[in-house]
Amino acid sequence: YIHHSLFYQNGRACLQYCMYCTTVTLQKRKLGKTPRVTVYLDGPFYPDSALSDREQANQLCDRVYRTMCERAKNSTYEPIRYVRRETKPKEGAEEN
Repeated sequence: YIHHSLFYQNGRACLQYCMYCTTVTLQKRKLGKTPRVTVYLDGPFYPDSALSDREQANQLCDRVYRTMCERAKNSTYEPIRYVRRETKPKEGAEEN
């Protein structure tokens, strides 16, 4: 979620934005089949005004990603496990 705010500084209108992220984790219960759901709301994350626009976007993306990865470590339940299947080359196909 991105929040925009407009403020005036030295008689000039400035647009400042910040970012929030939500991470949903599942925890296995001792009794029962349904997992316990915990939702984390983190933020606000503000961009570094000393960087260019592109660098600010990349910095915000990295900070949000790292925060979500840290929160995802709290998940102890995995209802479906996705495993990448090894693909075999088709017979008669040459590899370059």
